[in-house]
Amino acid sequence: MERLTLGLRRTSLCAAAEAERQADESLGAPMSVGYILVNFSVREMVSFVHVDASSLRELAGSPAAAAITTWYLLHHLGDQIAFVSDTYDDWPFPGSKADLASFPDATDRTISDLILAGILADRGRVFVDEDDPEHVYVRDLRNVWFEAPADAARMTRRSQE
Repeated sequence: MERLTLGLRRTSLCAAAEAERQADESLGAPMSVGYILVNFSVREMVSFVHVDASSLRELAGSPAAAAITTWYLLHHLGDQIAFVSDTYDDWPFPGSKADLASFPDATDRTISDLILAGILADRGRVFVDEDDPEHVYVRDLRNVWFEAPADAARMTRRSQE
C-alpha cells in the first residue's frame, strides 16, 4: 500500500509540474511553484531558506539543493516525507498545511552536516537585501564534488580537520 501511495504522490507531483509549465506558457511570463520538503514523522521541514532553489527545476538542477534533499532523505529513511508546494492544495498528511507553522526548519542543520561531511562549501552570500540583510539573503553553496579535483580534495581535508 505504501508503494502505491508513493507512486500516486509521484504522479501528482509530475502533474503539478506540468500544470506549472502550462501556466508559465499561457501567461507568457516565468512563474514558478515553490516546494518544501516536509517530514511529517518528526514534524520538521526543509524549506531551502537562503538556498537559490525552490521550484521543481531548481531543486533538481542545483547541485547544492540536490545534495540537501538526498542527504536529508537518506538520514530519514522510513519517515513520512513529501514535497509540498506553496501554491497547490497538495497536503498529503493528516491535519492541514497550516500545521507547518509549528514545524522547525532543518535546512541550516542539513547544510551544516553537508559542510562537515566535505560535500558542500559555503562561499558566503551571492545576494543580500539592503533593507533586511539579516533575513533576506542567498547563500553561495557549492557542491565540492563539482569543483576541480584538487579543490575538492582540499575542501574534504579542511572539513575533516
